[in-house]
Amino acid sequence: MRYFISIELNDELQTHIKHIQENLSKLTGDTSLTTPNQEHVTLKYLGELNETTLNSVRMILRELICAHKPFKINTTQINAFPSKKNASVIWLGIQPLKKLIKLHNKMCELTNIPNLNKTKTYEFRPHITIARVKPICNKRELQIFFKRVVNLKKITINVNEIKLKQSTLTSCGPVHKDIETFTLRA
Repeated sequence: MRYFISIELNDELQTHIKHIQENLSKLTGDTSLTTPNQEHVTLKYLGELNETTLNSVRMILRELICAHKPFKINTTQINAFPSKKNASVIWLGIQPLKKLIKLHNKMCELTNIPNLNKTKTYEFRPHITIARVKPICNKRELQIFFKRVVNLKKITINVNEIKLKQSTLTSCGPVHKDIETFTLRA
């Protein structure tokens, strides 16, 4: 099974994302929208784990997460990987980056278990995936969308817990299941 560590979104942000996705769908049908209530901020993708490694990661996370105080994050702007002109993934940015990057780096350091970090490594860029762009997408329509969503409402998330989740790929897309919830120290 595949696993990742994430921050859940509040209802206000999920509603906000739904409106963004509706605007995107009106312009182009050449995108695959993320499933409602499956959106999250990934702190660390762990990949495939066996039972023994999963239990080690859970113990590490219990210690790490309870050592951190709750914090707030805010949404920023819509962007895309690898770029807006050549988009394959459309995402909503998150800040402050400093706290998230520090937590991410600590997770990487503490979960440095043999065979765990064999997945591709990318620069950590906290975000919420909104949609995946199909290769046949009309680039002109996509650029219109990016111009329309310049001044988005910023939404704050109170981060009081971090989740370890399991991801199962299905023909309808990934299905996420909570494995354990770790509460930040109050």
